Amino acid sequence: MTFVDCRELTLDEQLALASEISDELQGKGVALIKDSSIVLDMMQGPEPSREVLKKLVVGFVSRRKDAPLYRVEDDGDAIIVFSADPIARLRRQGHVRAPRGTFQCPACGALLPDEGTYEHHLRTHDLLRGAAAL
Repeated sequence: MTFVDCRELTLDEQLALASEISDELQGKGVALIKDSSIVLDMMQGPEPSREVLKKLVVGFVSRRKDAPLYRVEDDGDAIIVFSADPIARLRRQGHVRAPRGTFQCPACGALLPDEGTYEHHLRTHDLLRGAAAL
């Protein structure tokens, strides 16, 4: 089974690519996002060839305004899409994963060592927002 690894794309870009692939399948199947990858769920007929799928992905990337900054590669079972700026994508998605055993503030991104400190930190944000509203 071929899949498209698009973890470096934003969720909006992943959805747009999955939609375009689904449109190309013309009702014979649908492209679904699973763990930042696009997989095909075929209802009728065989899965499209790897070359056809790669052509769709390359076509999608080539229509972007910053297309030269993206790369599409073939790697075993996966077609991998490399983003122009994967760090910016992580910031836009807003969930750079915190190391195990730490808590990350959703407001400012601070990493905190325990739950008590985390809750105190969140209360501080709430107090600051309340003071700003006055």
